[in-house]
Order: sequence, then C-alpha cells, then structure tokens
Amino acid sequence: MEITSSSVSLTNIQVGIKGTNISVTPNSKGDFQIDNLPLGNPVVEVFVKDVISELPLENVQSGEEIRMRLRLSLIHI
Repeated sequence: MEITSSSVSLTNIQVGIKGTNISVTPNSKGDFQIDNLPLGNPVVEVFVKDVISELPLENVQSGEEIRMRLRLSLIHI
C-alpha cells in the first residue's frame, strides 16, 4: 500500500484497521504494509491529525495480497 501527498507531511499519518490495535506509520515515501489483515470485511482507517477516513474492504481471503494507492490533499475551507 502506498500513500502520496503533496500537502500533508507523511510523518503525521497513521494507518490502521478499525476495531483492532493494528496500525502502522508510512515511511518517508508513503509506503506501508499491514500484515495479518483480518479476514472478512475489515475497514482501513487513515488518520491525519484529527481527521479519520475509512476505506472498507470486502471479502478479504486468507493469503490475499491487497494493493492500494491513496492520494491525500489538504483542502482549506
């Protein structure tokens, strides 16, 4: 999995699985890996400061590899 961002420091990002204690911090390139992803329908949470985005995954199978590329943009309102 990879996160790219032109406006948010990658050191301020945490990625986890909702309802578990599984979480990782992307490296300086935005790459991260989550091992032992729960089977079924886990929800990936991306934490940036006080904002949480959820990405539901469906029907995760044993031994399955899931690749994602996320792009973050900071929008001022």
